[in-house]
Amino acid sequence: RTGEFAIICMLIYIVIQRQMLPRTDELSFEIPTPDTLVPFIDTWCKILIYNLLVWLMGFYAFFHLFLNILSEVLHFGDRLFYMDFWNATSIDHFWRAWSIPGHRWMLRHVYGPLVKFGYSRSQASGCVFVISAMMHEYTIGVSFHQFKFLAFGLIALQVPFAILTQSAKGTQVGNLVFWLNMIFGPHCFCTLLYSLEYLRNREASASASVVQP
Repeated sequence: RTGEFAIICMLIYIVIQRQMLPRTDELSFEIPTPDTLVPFIDTWCKILIYNLLVWLMGFYAFFHLFLNILSEVLHFGDRLFYMDFWNATSIDHFWRAWSIPGHRWMLRHVYGPLVKFGYSRSQASGCVFVISAMMHEYTIGVSFHQFKFLAFGLIALQVPFAILTQSAKGTQVGNLVFWLNMIFGPHCFCTLLYSLEYLRNREASASASVVQP
C-alpha cells in the first residue's frame, strides 16, 4: 500500500502539472462571445474533468491507502473509512457515505447531542451541514492561504440542490445527477477559484521579489 500511495501521489502531481496548470492561463470568468464560446466550454470542461480525476485519486490515496497504512501501524481494527458513494442517488447519501469517520464524528458530537437537547432532526442536520461547511472553508483556506468564505457559500448551495433532487433518489437518474454535480457542481468551481487565486498571488509575489533590487 505504501508503494501504491507514492504512485498515486506522483500521478496527482503529474496531472496537475501537465494537464491543469498549463490551462489556467486559458481560463476566463467573463461571459464568452460567440467567437470564444467553443474554446471557453472546451477549456472549462477539461479543467473540471481533470479536477474530478485529481479529487478521486486524492480520495483513494487518503481514505483507502493512507488511513489503512495508519491503521496497520496503530493496530486499529475498524477499517470502514468510506462506503459506496459512487452509487449515490442523492447528495445527502454522498455526504453520509464518502467519509465515514467524519460522518460518525458529526453524528456523535453534533447531531446526537442536538437531538437530545430537543432540536428536530432537520434542525440538527442543518447545524451539521453548517459546521461541515465551516470546516471545509477552514481546510481550503489554510491550504490556499486565504479566507473568502466562498467554500462555505458554495457548499451551502448543496442544501437546496439536495432538496430539489429528492424526487430522483434511488433511481439511475439520481446517480447521473449526482455525478454531474460532482463534475460541474459549485464545489468544483470553488476549488478552482481558490487555486487560481493562490497561483496568481504566488506569481505576483515572485514577480515582486524579482523586481526588487
